[in-house]
Amino acid sequence: LYVPFNPGGDHKDLINFVSPTVMGNPGTTSATGGHNGAAYQGATDAYLSFPIAGLYGANNEMSFSFWYKLNNAPDRSGLVVLGKDDNRTQGFRLFREGGDQNLTINVGNGSGESWIGAGSQTAGIGVWKFITVTISATETKIYIDGVQKAAGTYTSQMDLTGCNSLVLGSGGPTFSYWDHKSDLSMYDEFRVFNTVLTPADIQVLMQ
Repeated sequence: LYVPFNPGGDHKDLINFVSPTVMGNPGTTSATGGHNGAAYQGATDAYLSFPIAGLYGANNEMSFSFWYKLNNAPDRSGLVVLGKDDNRTQGFRLFREGGDQNLTINVGNGSGESWIGAGSQTAGIGVWKFITVTISATETKIYIDGVQKAAGTYTSQMDLTGCNSLVLGSGGPTFSYWDHKSDLSMYDEFRVFNTVLTPADIQVLMQ
């Protein structure tokens, strides 16, 4: 999946030529308002929802990356969420919260869940940062600007049973509790891979 967020509100995936389901009224910046051209501008009660077919590989491995300009009001939101329902034992939830804007991902393995935190992101408020998450069969890592900031291991691979949609810009219908609702931040160059990116891969994407 690759969404460059072209001007005029075009949120189409240019790999699979699929347009997401658009909830609410998200915006798009001017042609020069993003990190690279235009960018997605989050709005209250707005998010994008993409089908997950083809977005994960063997052992449910996957990675995703995007440029992110953090708006810390409200002080918490979902960023990228792939879930089944309110039960966190399927899929994953990348979110931020609190005065320190802690960036955390929760991954479900069918019978349990793992929490991996990348720490405070206050230095990224109002600044473009490159966020990458890799999910393998045994480990999840979070990178900020190409530098690994967190890693967590688990004994069972991520469970995607019943997961159908990947949500960008909100906790969406499966993770809106704890006020992890819509995000008013900007997103640009959103990519999803059906494999685990290496540190070298991430450096190439950043450039």
